Amino acid sequence: MKSKYISAILILLIISSLSINMVLNLFMNTPKNIFEGKNKSEVFETIENIFKENIPFKSQLQKNAVFLKYITGEKKQNNVYIANDTLFKIMEEPNYDLVYKNTENIIKFAEKYRVKTFAMLIPTSSAIKQQEIENLYRHNLVNEKILIEDIYTDFSSHVSSVNVYPTLFANNDKDLYYRTDSNLTSLGAYYVYEQLAKRMNFPIHGLERFEIKYEDLDFYGDIYKISPYKNIMPDSISTYNFIRFNREFRISRTINGETNTYYELYPRESLTDEDIYNLFLGGEAEKITINVGSPNKNKLLIYGDRSVMSYLPFLAVNCGEITFVNTNFASEEICKEIDVKAYDEVLFSFSTDSFSHKNCLEPLNIK
Repeated sequence: MKSKYISAILILLIISSLSINMVLNLFMNTPKNIFEGKNKSEVFETIENIFKENIPFKSQLQKNAVFLKYITGEKKQNNVYIANDTLFKIMEEPNYDLVYKNTENIIKFAEKYRVKTFAMLIPTSSAIKQQEIENLYRHNLVNEKILIEDIYTDFSSHVSSVNVYPTLFANNDKDLYYRTDSNLTSLGAYYVYEQLAKRMNFPIHGLERFEIKYEDLDFYGDIYKISPYKNIMPDSISTYNFIRFNREFRISRTINGETNTYYELYPRESLTDEDIYNLFLGGEAEKITINVGSPNKNKLLIYGDRSVMSYLPFLAVNCGEITFVNTNFASEEICKEIDVKAYDEVLFSFSTDSFSHKNCLEPLNIK
């Protein structure tokens, strides 16, 4: 216990020494009369607002704190495990009431619409690459393999399950997930696409049929924002363009009542500094419809979360039309507008983290 107190004091002292110049520079550029006529509580409130308005200072202070805790032995911070070159978000214990609710709602959906329905859960990087996590922390991980298998058992004859856990785990020595983000890389997404195509009886296109481009886009993802360990290298993005046959794409994105359109799967004009993921189909939206100029005429409806964006460019090659509804954003009105029976198949696809902690089907309002 005494050593913990010493470590905490040491961290505070080092943070103070590292940050004093930033604080001095910050207040040197603050109007001198900003504190005049204010009582003590108002002065502290003013100081807090100054820090809030100066995000770079706040960001640098957070990076210093994470780094210093790490070098004193805290490899798990803010529910993120810091490995040598990767950040792993540690999934919290599932909310089994929500797991049950999500499972039951998918079954009710399949029974209501009588359309061939599939379900796929994508495990987190901490489950697939658990060998990179020290035993001390690994023993406390949620057993996502068992969780997924139990959910699929509940689906049984109602819904066709797509189990991607085995193939991802078998290839866990590859770059399947980003170092700083919770999503699959394009390579990881390809392995998911392979299993999905096999289960849905689509032709599986080999990697040799895709032109791989490594985009000059270094970025730090959502896990880094939670625990910004400064010695982690930024991630890069690769795109996989189908070159075996000619395909024309029309991507319509609906968000906040407005619709915009792109004509390629990786529209560079949609990129912003704030969200590198806009390179994929123009970025997240409430609803994305992909119309494909190809001999394929099948129509696929997907309800899912952010993880779907990673493999949609692969799946588009096998379909005539795909509608993806992101249930994290979509309103109940958007879901009501969809004619489910106009589609040949329906896929529910979520990360195990989302499925275990969110009411994933809430906007569908299934009775």
